[in-house]
Amino acid sequence: MGWLLAEKTLCLFEVDLKGASAPACAARLAVEYRMLDAASWAVQRHTSHIPDRHLFPARFARGEQFWTAQQADKILSYCWVTQEPVEIGEIRCIMHPRGDEVYLYDAFTFAEYRGQNLYPALLQRITFARKAAPEAPLPSLGADAVSELVRLACVGRNSFAELATPGADLGSAVLSALPHEARRALDMLAPVHVTLSGGRTVPVHYDPTSPPWIESRLQDFFGTRAAPAIGGGRVPLTVHLLAPNGRAVQVTRDLAGFWTQHYPALRRELGRRYPRHAWPEDGATARPPAPTASRRR
Repeated sequence: MGWLLAEKTLCLFEVDLKGASAPACAARLAVEYRMLDAASWAVQRHTSHIPDRHLFPARFARGEQFWTAQQADKILSYCWVTQEPVEIGEIRCIMHPRGDEVYLYDAFTFAEYRGQNLYPALLQRITFARKAAPEAPLPSLGADAVSELVRLACVGRNSFAELATPGADLGSAVLSALPHEARRALDMLAPVHVTLSGGRTVPVHYDPTSPPWIESRLQDFFGTRAAPAIGGGRVPLTVHLLAPNGRAVQVTRDLAGFWTQHYPALRRELGRRYPRHAWPEDGATARPPAPTASRRR
């Protein structure tokens, strides 16, 4: 439930997370979602830009949770969630969430990170995880969940002008509604990133019409005979193998078959086009190059 105070009108919204599917969405920034308690907040870096941080100790003392989206330990967006009674000073009312409810407030995304789809992609991850492991303790999300959850972006706002980017805090609302065991299941079944055998970390893309996929340079998969799997090891990722120019030369879920059936011809072609790159004869046993900070893919 959230509230919006615009002029002299206060609006309260209640959202029911039900349904079976979520629309396609992709985050444009790589972020890490974290729930902070008093101890983790005390050691959190880069907090000087957080407004009202002097109120946080009292909130933690009441048992409230602080959900964040972070990049390199910098908080880009956040939301508070509680199941304890909360006073809404604007209307001098105390909110009493029921046992199956949570109250979300002070959701905020810093202006430079709005419109990056930091959180809507979370819905697609949950949808995939529920299909891969129906027994997992994950919520259902209806096709209209996004439009409904956008209302939660009103939490902590004082005018419609502050909602210049509707849905910017969508993921804060969704993550705040997830119990701890659901969050753990989501991270295990539908990770945001996977690490290849050579140490290169790549994002996982979740689409509603195709299996999850990753992409990286072909050389990053040297020595890998099986595609990385998610969904508790049940779902092999589709692998987009890229040439040095960043374009896919093969899309497969069968790396063992690729090395024996397709790599020999590709090796000759790529060797002619990119002679400065190493193209070992047996890609299945070759050592992948070490990841470097200068590489973008």
